[in-house]
Amino acid sequence: MQTDPNFGNYLYDAASRRIVLLDFGATKPVAPELVEQYRRLAASAIGGDRAGMRAASVALGYVGADDPDEHVEAMMDLLALAAEPLRHPGHYDFGLSDLFERVYHRGRALFHSGVFSTAPAPETLFLHRKFMGSFMLSRRLRARVELSEMAHLCL
Repeated sequence: MQTDPNFGNYLYDAASRRIVLLDFGATKPVAPELVEQYRRLAASAIGGDRAGMRAASVALGYVGADDPDEHVEAMMDLLALAAEPLRHPGHYDFGLSDLFERVYHRGRALFHSGVFSTAPAPETLFLHRKFMGSFMLSRRLRARVELSEMAHLCL
């Protein structure tokens, strides 16, 4: 995974219509088990499978196995919201999206209400930074991407 998602580490190759990754010194391997846990979470969120989301969230450390149901449900709602680009039919328009603000405000409210009783492992938090960086880069580029189709190919 590219650990520094900023404009200086990517190049657009107009001939191939592809984005090229630069600065391979800023890459880090991600454990296959962690990738699989995220795949399970994404597949469950896309399919509206709350039980699957809960199991994946426990495995990732987002919630504890014995957390109160209302806390777990609040977290599932937040994760489902964050997965909006993966469920959106057709092209997701990052330039017009207010998803960052919605997730931020809901997450902040949950944090202050005491819903977050566990902390995910550091490598999970590292990935969150990369997800957010990629989202913000896509937003700045005003990208329109058909993520739901890509997600189905990867899951």
